[in-house]
Amino acid sequence: MTCGSGTCRSIVVILVAVCFATLAVAPMQSAGSSGETQKFALLVGVSDYDPVCTYGDLTYSHKDALDMFDLLVDEHGWSPSNIHVLLNESATAENILNGISWLEGKCSDSRSTALLFFSGHGSFFCDKAAVSDRDEPVDECIMPHDGNPQTSENIIFDDTLGDRLDGLKPARIILMLDSCYSGGFIKETGSDGRLILTSCGEREMCWEGVETGKVQVQNGLYTYCLLEAFRGAGDMDGNGKVSVEEAGSYAMDRVRDFTPDVQPEMSDGVKGDVYL
Repeated sequence: MTCGSGTCRSIVVILVAVCFATLAVAPMQSAGSSGETQKFALLVGVSDYDPVCTYGDLTYSHKDALDMFDLLVDEHGWSPSNIHVLLNESATAENILNGISWLEGKCSDSRSTALLFFSGHGSFFCDKAAVSDRDEPVDECIMPHDGNPQTSENIIFDDTLGDRLDGLKPARIILMLDSCYSGGFIKETGSDGRLILTSCGEREMCWEGVETGKVQVQNGLYTYCLLEAFRGAGDMDGNGKVSVEEAGSYAMDRVRDFTPDVQPEMSDGVKGDVYL
């Protein structure tokens, strides 16, 4: 299914992306200053899927993660050793969950910030076909490289992610999801201390590679809008810097310039402004 020249992030695409290896450096030891904020990120982008995932391949999801890496390092001064990147065949369910465990080991107190970014397929399943749930008839999920929608194996559901994020307390958590139906994650993962940005509502699909006018988007559309915001377009209060909240608000409006029927969402459980 396409929207203009774009591609939906929950169904088959005709272009196959090149497979990248894990991009990671040995994590840096925690800094010594007791007042220093520690920031760590897990960035995941899956364009090339295992055939067991019958949704097919995407084109730009691996690039989304790489572009986010460049933004953090080149424009916000993050140390590359504080960022773990999983791309394509390296972005298995096991490796993603291990990456969250890595964040848990690094983000040990309230001075820490943990950023989890995912770009790739998303889906939802009836609760009986997914995992035991307490309060909703369906479970949204993100699809790792080896996710199997036929058996629900190697799929990361909203319940699971919410439980794993609990292990990061009391660190401040930023969760960015560029995947179909990602708005549904807010119900299970939203809480105090978490700032969640999603590319669409819980029953909406999102897109990549869209085109409007003279603009050709070579990213997931939502990631493109976030990057645009963080590079200055999202400075709504004119203070010369862009908070994550400002970027989320900007992207909510900007996405609709390309896909009017898609509404990104944001859940802000963090006191004060959050900056990358």
